[in-house]
Amino acid sequence: MAWAAGLWVLASNAKKASVAQPNGSAAARLTEEAPERLRRAGA
Repeated sequence: MAWAAGLWVLASNAKKASVAQPNGSAAARLTEEAPERLRRAGA
């Protein structure tokens, strides 16, 4: 569950960052980490 919650925070941060810096690295980090976090969460 914690892995899924962490993914939610990561997604929220990426959304906020995309408004401030559309070419920032937040979305790239989300794309990179999401599959592993979902796997660990059992999703």
